[in-house]
Amino acid sequence: MTFDNNLNFKNMKKSIFRFLTAIVVCGLAMTLFTQCHREEEDDTATDNVRLTQIYAENLSPASADIMFTTTKDFVWENGLLKNDHATVSTPSLGIINTIETNYYYSGNNCIEIHTTATSASSNDDIHKYFTYNGERMTKAVEIEDGDTIRIVTIHSYTDDGHVKSMTFQGIDPGIITDYELTWENGDLTKYRVHHVVPSAEDETYAYSYDNYPSVYTGVPLVDYIFAPNDMAFRGSKHNCLTDGEENTYANGRLVAVKNSSMNRYYTFSDGTTGRP
Repeated sequence: MTFDNNLNFKNMKKSIFRFLTAIVVCGLAMTLFTQCHREEEDDTATDNVRLTQIYAENLSPASADIMFTTTKDFVWENGLLKNDHATVSTPSLGIINTIETNYYYSGNNCIEIHTTATSASSNDDIHKYFTYNGERMTKAVEIEDGDTIRIVTIHSYTDDGHVKSMTFQGIDPGIITDYELTWENGDLTKYRVHHVVPSAEDETYAYSYDNYPSVYTGVPLVDYIFAPNDMAFRGSKHNCLTDGEENTYANGRLVAVKNSSMNRYYTFSDGTTGRP
């Protein structure tokens, strides 16, 4: 049996890249178990306010000490997200990793995302390309180190412009999944998963929300198209609620979320912030 050193190194680099991006995406945005209530609505927030920073502290489950921190800054131009830059810092080890993402547009349609993850041992790139029919996306393709990794094909939209059905294809290890999504009042309240390859029983996931504007207001579909769970947290009109989390609001916005493993603080373009 032969051993392909180049392939092994490429796969190792991909693992490092995915680990870094998972820290930023999953650590800052997503959890899976949602609450079943809504907070009282505060309508003092304005639609043109945008998220400018997320600061997160990941805590040790044993001691509640800070294990590492993530700071993610957002740059907007004329209401469009142009860049975000994340720094993941582990003070005890003196390690700092960065993830830089740039968004490229044709009119108001984002047609490409370029992300670079930099660590002490690697510098990794990922590109995502998007196809549209008018203003509505029809296809998304993710390419890493020249290899196509994931493809999403959007089949239909709701009347108010939310993705209604789509197919996800993971090239390696060969996954094909169909999704049917249900939206209410601008929020993804439920989606059904149909496993095509490999075959498995269908699954259904449900979400509930507060009545405050999502901290991710204005973030384009390209940022969360590859997973319905991302849509719930980053593509809905309101903030997705999660069991075991304590939410803090100010000036009509969610400014802090705390649980046993993480503290997250949000800062907005009007100066509203939850960061101490």
